[in-house]
Amino acid sequence: MPKTSELIQAQLAQLRQEYVQRLESKLQAIEAGWNQLSPVWSGETSRTLHHLLHTLAGSSATYGFA
Repeated sequence: MPKTSELIQAQLAQLRQEYVQRLESKLQAIEAGWNQLSPVWSGETSRTLHHLLHTLAGSSATYGFA
């Protein structure tokens, strides 16, 4: 029977893998936001882009990407 710490490590590894699988779509959303800002600056788009980047920066450290 696995120890509790081994179970937790396995669960964390699974969560990290799921996070990695979602990264591509997150990066695509960031790129799309940036591309929208290139021709014309928009306050709403810049706030959305800031939120996406801020969220990615915070969550990446949680999953070991610092």
